[in-house]
Amino acid sequence: MKFLHKTYDAKKKEIIEVEIDQPTKVKFLTAKEYKAYTQGRTHSYFGGTYEESPVRFVVPYDAHWNVVVEKGTTRDPLA
Repeated sequence: MKFLHKTYDAKKKEIIEVEIDQPTKVKFLTAKEYKAYTQGRTHSYFGGTYEESPVRFVVPYDAHWNVVVEKGTTRDPLA
């Protein structure tokens, strides 16, 4: 799976904004969940598939957040 990734140290109620140019899945994960994601294990996340930009996420609690924008699917990754 190919994906774009960025990290944030965010406080509760801050807004993380992501720009997309096509329908895609955007995941907001804690550090623990991001580690599981990169290892191909079961993980939990906030977010989902979005069709319009910008994607806005209101941080539910203080944490080190990882934002993942998936490029395609596992069977059909985009370059």
